[in-house]
Amino acid sequence: MPILSSSYPQDGPQKGLVAAFAAFCAWGVLPLFWKALDTVDSLEVLCHRMVWSFVSLVPVMLFSGRLGGVLLLMRDKKVVLGLICTTALLGANWYTYIWSITHGQVLEASLGYFLNPLFNVVLGVAVFKEHPGRLTWAAIALASCGVLFQVLTLGRLPAVSLILGISFAVYGMLRKLLMVEALPGLFLETVFFIPCAAGYLLWQGALGNSAFYQGDLAIDALLVCSGFITTLPLFWFAYGARRIPMTTLGLLQYLTPSMVFLLGIFVFEKQLTLTALVTFSCIWAALALYTADSLRARNGR
Repeated sequence: MPILSSSYPQDGPQKGLVAAFAAFCAWGVLPLFWKALDTVDSLEVLCHRMVWSFVSLVPVMLFSGRLGGVLLLMRDKKVVLGLICTTALLGANWYTYIWSITHGQVLEASLGYFLNPLFNVVLGVAVFKEHPGRLTWAAIALASCGVLFQVLTLGRLPAVSLILGISFAVYGMLRKLLMVEALPGLFLETVFFIPCAAGYLLWQGALGNSAFYQGDLAIDALLVCSGFITTLPLFWFAYGARRIPMTTLGLLQYLTPSMVFLLGIFVFEKQLTLTALVTFSCIWAALALYTADSLRARNGR
C-alpha cells in the first residue's frame, strides 16, 4: 500500500479521479484474466507475474531516473529487511488470490478485500495508536460476528478471505513503517522475488512441466501480460491517489471487491448460500458504519 502525501497537486483533480477509478475497475475485472489461466499451476502463474512485473518496471525506473534512488535504498539494511518481509507477504497475497480465482473461490476472494479496511483499523490502533470512533468499533464487532457465524455454520475459518485481508493489511502496515514510495518499493520487491521466481520457472521448464512456450500462444501471451496488467493499474492508482482526498480514495476501494463479488455471482455463476449472504450482509453493514464514521471524522463532527 503506497505512502500518500497529505497534500495533493493542484493540477488535474478530475484526471486523478478518473485514474483512481480506472485502477480500481482494472483490479475488479482481473478475475477474468486469472480465470483464463486456470489450466496453469497457480505457483507458475505467480512466478511469471513477478518476473514480467520486473521486466515492465525496469524501463520505467530507468526513464524516470529513480534507479539511483533504489540503489541508495539497497544500502539501508532496515529497508532491505523490511522489503524482504513485504515481498513474502505480497507473494502470499498474490498466490492466494490467483489460486482462489482459478479454483472457484471468487466470493471468498471478494470477502477478503471487503474485510481488509477493517483489519487496517485494527492495525492502526495496535501499531500506530490511532483512535477510531465508536461507529468504527461497532463495524469491527459486526464484521467479527459475520466471520464467527460462518465459522459456526461451516465448522471452519474462511481461510482464503482471512489470508487475503490480513496479508494485505500487514503488507500496508510495513510499507507505511518503511516510508518507501510505491514504485521503488514494488520494483525492489520484484527484484527480491526474481531469484526464486526465475529459478522455479527454469526448473519446471527443465522438467518439462512448464506451461510456457509449449505451443499455446494464447497462454504464453497471457503469462507475459501478467506483469503489465499488474503494474499499469498501480501507475493509475499512484497518479490518482496524489490528486484526490483520502476519503474519496477510501470509498473507491470498495469498488474492486464489489466488482469481484458481482463477477462471482453473474459470470462465474457461484451460488450465494444463506451462510455467505449473512456473512456478506454483516460485512456490508460494517463497511457502511466505517464509512459513515470516516466521513464524520473528516467533516469534524
